[in-house]
Amino acid sequence: MDIISSAKAFEALKELGNPYVIEADELNFLIENGEEVQCLRNDRVIVVIHRDEGTEYVSIIPTSHEFDADEVLTTIQKKCGDSNLLIDFHPLSGEFSSLLRDKLDRSYTYERSIVDYIRESGDASFSMADDIRLLGPSDKNAFAASFDEKLINRPPASTLFEVFINRGHGEIFAALEEGNMVGYLSFTPILDAVYDVDYIYVVPKKRGMGIGKRLGNAYAFYAAEHGRCAYWSNAKNEASEKTAISCGFVKIRDVHKYVCLSKQHGS
Repeated sequence: MDIISSAKAFEALKELGNPYVIEADELNFLIENGEEVQCLRNDRVIVVIHRDEGTEYVSIIPTSHEFDADEVLTTIQKKCGDSNLLIDFHPLSGEFSSLLRDKLDRSYTYERSIVDYIRESGDASFSMADDIRLLGPSDKNAFAASFDEKLINRPPASTLFEVFINRGHGEIFAALEEGNMVGYLSFTPILDAVYDVDYIYVVPKKRGMGIGKRLGNAYAFYAAEHGRCAYWSNAKNEASEKTAISCGFVKIRDVHKYVCLSKQHGS
């Protein structure tokens, strides 16, 4: 495999289009933050290596239905040793996916999957529900009061609002019922022509009533109106995936995380 600069890897990922938006955005984030990144490429795969808090992470990004797994895994072992792997299986053929899993099982263990969905900007077969609206700065107190449940890996509602609305990081849609906020979806622009969902939430007593779907459709409508594709990245649970699919989003990435067996066993 050939070593290429992180800038060239970023441009290559951008040129590959929507299936590689998240990889391009993640690499751009590392570059902008001055992280040390090593990139390799051949005509079938791009590999991005970076270290975070003492752990080496290797993203294997297929650009075809299959690649030389032995070459890639040997190269990674020589350069990184005991690393964590992130591999997008979505572009791979079923037969090659099985072969690759067999090879990985010898030195790694599967930990989890990260699934992403997309709705293309050209599809406008949806609309904005009357009970959904974008929030503005004056909505902060009501937003914080409406969503006071403490959630794992999610900032308090007041912090989320401050970052997205007051600091301009993105936008937030709220679902309303009799004037009260009962759900929200926050999203942010990434790269040039894509929005991405950050969080979606519906208050417990209103779940299962289609509120998440209305928020998702509003998000897709807004993205299309602004000439962007709507991404739904890192669907962490079945409810999130079902909501995305119900809104017409289709799977575009299926990244599997593998951890080196020797790291797990502490050697």
